[in-house]
Amino acid sequence: MKGIGSQRKTAELNGLNFSYLDWGAENSPPIIMLHGLQSHARSWDVFANALQDEYRILAMDQRGHGDTDWPDPPFYTSDLFANDVLALARHLGINRFTLVGLSMGAHNALAFTVKHPEFVDKLVSVDVPASLNSLYDPKVRDRLVNVQREFASLDEMVEDARDTYPFASDEMIRHRMEHNAYQLSSGRLTLKYSPDAPRRWNPDDLSEDIGLIQCPTLIVRGGESDVLSADEAQAMADAIPNSQLATIPGAGHSVPMDKPAEFEAVVRAFLAN
Repeated sequence: MKGIGSQRKTAELNGLNFSYLDWGAENSPPIIMLHGLQSHARSWDVFANALQDEYRILAMDQRGHGDTDWPDPPFYTSDLFANDVLALARHLGINRFTLVGLSMGAHNALAFTVKHPEFVDKLVSVDVPASLNSLYDPKVRDRLVNVQREFASLDEMVEDARDTYPFASDEMIRHRMEHNAYQLSSGRLTLKYSPDAPRRWNPDDLSEDIGLIQCPTLIVRGGESDVLSADEAQAMADAIPNSQLATIPGAGHSVPMDKPAEFEAVVRAFLAN
């Protein structure tokens, strides 16, 4: 599984060197895609490969992740993430686009749409609640802080990840780990993100703000998700005026990874309307 047709590019945005992937023709309708916490732009490969003949797809490694710089000091606020998206759009000369995000990326997409509605044609928010106040629970924060470990091989990384992604195929898990592996000077591998990204992530509570979103919005939830409950997803759909809710059976939190064909079908139908 490869990023067929994608080009890796870089841009200096907000004082950091950002890495992003670019699929499709420049004159096609643009989609900007935001990955989740501790992930990377290549996590969108399957979706982007499928839609690149119809859309221009731009997937960025967000600050502190993948091949993008780690900010110093290590600030990871909703405003900063949103400003990074704005800077990329301006760098590319894109004034209107569809914005798709998963998990942390979905929260950043919601925050961006609230702050810069004039840029967003359509919004897809995948498996994240509007409020992430649970992150401030010390037990939850400890789980995020202590996940970065070292591994002897890619196979060991894949085996370790199976518990984290119980609904994903071995192929999808291996693809995610292969592109999230960073080799240390010791020769061992670790995940390619700054440990400060989960430690210092400080997302806004968007519970009240999402009601300001006016563009067509698709809220996607994994039927087996332990991050976005059915009640929270419905509350978001009720709060956003022009929204619809889709639940993907058999998917956990990482919906595009767990059920890629079903995710593609739901998003395609939404974009076609």
